[in-house]
Amino acid sequence: MSAGARKAPSGAWDGATPAECFDSGHAAPLPQKPRRSSRLSLDVEVFSRMVGRQSYKVRIFDASPYGCKIEFVERPRLHDQMLVKFDGLEPLAAAVCWVQDFVGGIEFDRPIHPAVFQTLVSGREMPE
Repeated sequence: MSAGARKAPSGAWDGATPAECFDSGHAAPLPQKPRRSSRLSLDVEVFSRMVGRQSYKVRIFDASPYGCKIEFVERPRLHDQMLVKFDGLEPLAAAVCWVQDFVGGIEFDRPIHPAVFQTLVSGREMPE
């Protein structure tokens, strides 16, 4: 992690309790499992879209090589597949892990290589 970077909370629900997560088929809590990597706090705009849907410019709030916390324009269901496009990278396939209102967590189908991830977040990390 570079100087000035701040680790995001490491809880599996990013501050949300299972009761705060949607339980209406749009999202329900999954069994809690530990994160594979710390997340870096970011404020980055990316393009995202659900498979077969329109693309939207949205914000990412934190990220790791394995996934990120992202805002949604259209609220997805758990396990929905989506694509996320960072500047300079090919679109990344991901699955929705949790949803709270119009923010949620996604897990990339294939982790971003650590060196590529460091280049991606370099200069985009939130100051403390």
